[in-house]
Amino acid sequence: MLRLRKFLVKIGPWLILGGLLALVGQLVFSRYKWGCRHTLPLKVLIVDYTVPFDSYKEHSGLIWLLNNLKVSAPEEREAWSAATDYLGYHPTDRAHPQRLSDLRSLEADLVYVADTYGVYRDDLRGLPQQRSHMDWNPLVFGGLSLADARALGRFAERRGTLVVEFNSFCDPTETGPRRLVEGLLGVRWSGWVGRVFPNPHDGNDVPLWLAREVRRQFGVALPREPMLVFAHRSGQLVYVTARTVDALAPQLELTAAGRRRFESARGGVPYFYWFSVVEAPLAQVDAELVLPAWLEERPELRLHHLPMRLPLLTERRVGASLRVYVAADLVDLDFDPGEFSNAQRIEAQAAALFTRNRVSSAPLFWRFFRPAMETLIDELAEIRRAR
Repeated sequence: MLRLRKFLVKIGPWLILGGLLALVGQLVFSRYKWGCRHTLPLKVLIVDYTVPFDSYKEHSGLIWLLNNLKVSAPEEREAWSAATDYLGYHPTDRAHPQRLSDLRSLEADLVYVADTYGVYRDDLRGLPQQRSHMDWNPLVFGGLSLADARALGRFAERRGTLVVEFNSFCDPTETGPRRLVEGLLGVRWSGWVGRVFPNPHDGNDVPLWLAREVRRQFGVALPREPMLVFAHRSGQLVYVTARTVDALAPQLELTAAGRRRFESARGGVPYFYWFSVVEAPLAQVDAELVLPAWLEERPELRLHHLPMRLPLLTERRVGASLRVYVAADLVDLDFDPGEFSNAQRIEAQAAALFTRNRVSSAPLFWRFFRPAMETLIDELAEIRRAR
């Protein structure tokens, strides 16, 4: 045993050096590989109605992805800009937000609707702190209009590829346009949205209405343990608590179809943020959010018919048109993804290692969403080349 310890002490620095050299080698190779990637001459239109501040949080992750995947930027610029390259509400020109229906036609290969939840009165009161509203208050701009939904329908009918994320047809979008977009995507919203709150008393993260509604509906104070909350558009709440956030967080899992479709994507990672509860009667389900098994016996979930497996990424093909729905907030990142040319494999390993015990969107982004989007965008580029 003593000899083994001496041997390990002797070779330890060389093992560390070897590991560092291997890491540097991977980084260099990955950046070389990225440099060899061809620019993809695609026209992409990003739609985001939820931009109260100049952080551009609801679509900044998508901007990074387009640059990372080398999708050609508008106006032949070198890179996409989160500040300018989208349609919707612009904090630099608050008096003139632009809707999908304002365009004469959607001239694009891909329309990505990142968010339409909107901008609210109290958002504008918190501009210096860039603090979003934390309670119900009047809508300033947002929600898909009927004309917006019809514009998306015409785009899809012209063989366009459409990606719609999270609450883009949930509230405050009204029933008429919601039904049109649901029909395009082959999904139907149940009226429920959900989210894990690691600390229900974090005033910077938890909406004020949660404590009020828990008191009103259940007659108890807001719990201090982590919560998994489901909120219906009617105002009805369902929640469960656990001692740790890991015991509550849904896990992303690929279906058999999803594993065939996205060969480089991986599941088995937790998701902690907002998601919508949908059914997919006319769409293929490629990925699901799977609730922890112990919740299957909870009467609250059974009473409100909340399923244990929730469609997360669905796709529907109608002729040459692909319509994708992402039932979660996946381009709203809580971490800095780094340079456009960074090493995805190294980042994925780091995400899995260093975020295992903390709330983060990094593992899901690196292991699932980025490779899935690469597959979709590369496929779209091939289709365009063949036309």
